[in-house]
This record gives sequence, C-alpha cells and structure tokens, in this order.
Amino acid sequence: MIFNFSSSKTLVALAVASSVMLAGCSATANTSSTQQSALPASKVAAVVNTPADIGSQKITLEQAMADPDWMGNQPESAYWASDSATIIYAQKEQGNTLRDLFSQSVTSQTAEQVALNKLHTVGSNKAVYSKNKTMAAYTFKGNVFVKNLKTGELKQITATSASESKPQFLNNGDLVYRQGNVFFNVDLKTGLTSELANLKLADEPKGIQEPSTYIAKEQHKLIKFVALQQKIKKISKHVMSKLMNKTIQLLTRLTT
Repeated sequence: MIFNFSSSKTLVALAVASSVMLAGCSATANTSSTQQSALPASKVAAVVNTPADIGSQKITLEQAMADPDWMGNQPESAYWASDSATIIYAQKEQGNTLRDLFSQSVTSQTAEQVALNKLHTVGSNKAVYSKNKTMAAYTFKGNVFVKNLKTGELKQITATSASESKPQFLNNGDLVYRQGNVFFNVDLKTGLTSELANLKLADEPKGIQEPSTYIAKEQHKLIKFVALQQKIKKISKHVMSKLMNKTIQLLTRLTT
C-alpha cells in the first residue's frame, strides 16, 4: 500500500512540474514576440561605410608596397563647387576600390562625406555657366541639371534612359544639350524642349559601279547602244537641217 501511495504522489508531482514548465515556455514565447514587435524598423543609412578586410595571411614587403593603401588614400579628382568656396573631391576607401565623395569648405579643417541621395547636388568639374554667371549646368548619370547660383535652386531638366551630354548655354539664356546625334534646345523660362538638329551619318556614295554579272554587262551594252542610236538621230537631224539651210541660201542667190 505504501508503494502505491508513493507512486500516486510521484505522478501528481510530475503533472504539476509539467504544467509549470509549459507555462514558463508560453511566457517566454510571448515575451520574445513582444520584444521583436517592439524593435524599430531598420533605416537605410545615407552614408555606407564598407569595413576594410585586413585578412589574416602574412604578406611580404614587396606585396605591401604594391598596394597603394600603404601610402594613404589621397584626395582625387578635386574641383571647385559652384559657390567657389567649397572643394569637392573623391577618396578611395581603405581596403577596397570604392571611392567616396567629400566636400570641404575653404574655411573648414574637416571634410564631410556626401550622402548617397545628395550626389547629384554637388555639381561637376565639367559644369558650364551662363553668360551672366547666374546659372550652372552639368550632367549626372546621363541626365542634365541646372542650378540657380543666386537662390541655390536645383532643377532636373531630363530624366530619360538615354544619355544626355554637352550642356551649353546660349546667349539668349536657353540651354542646349546633346542626346546621341540629336541636339535639343530648352527654354528655361517655359520648360519647352525643342529639337534643333538631327545629324544623319552615312558612308560616301560609291558612284556608278561596273557590272559584274553577264546579264548586267549585256544590259549596259544595250543601254549604250540605244543611247548611241539616239545621239546619231540627233546629229543626223542637225546635219540635215544645216544642209537644207545652205541649199535654200544657194538657190536664193542663183535666182537673184
């Protein structure tokens, strides 16, 4: 009897322990779900920093000297911004071949990396300016942009899959640019775009070619023969006309 009573107590204890464990798991799952739902949504960074891979393999001095990173990454392709007070330059990232774009004021000791969504706003080293120096035009990723240097307003002129290039201001303030062999004019006041010229490129005409096949040669002979017959007829008519005129003149003299 004692054995039966102890077995009953053991079964009850196991049942209670199982209930406690299930309740704990459920609470843990709910807590984890609550924490996951409370996590903020990830945002895309304006500036992407790529970590350098230093590696674990030992290299020789010759191999190290072959990599330009050992000398430091100097500024590249520097140019003046449209405000003439800021310098824009590119700089190689450490450990890879990517280049970041930086802007630095001439009055500042530090440079700021240009955010990805601001790359189109910094201008270009090939920017062109209007006659009165109040407007600047340049291309970015194959599209044309115009910036008002007084107000800082930036306007995108084109947004196409084609590649536009060679923007240029006219004396009347309009803007022209090239798309392949087609030149367009943009009235910056009204936004009207019109086609100025469409260049058609082709090979120089080869002229008359000598026939190469038997039939073509015979056709040429026939054409020449017909042309000769027509020429003979014209000459004959001309000669006969002259003979008739001379004959009439001679008869006239004899009868007078």
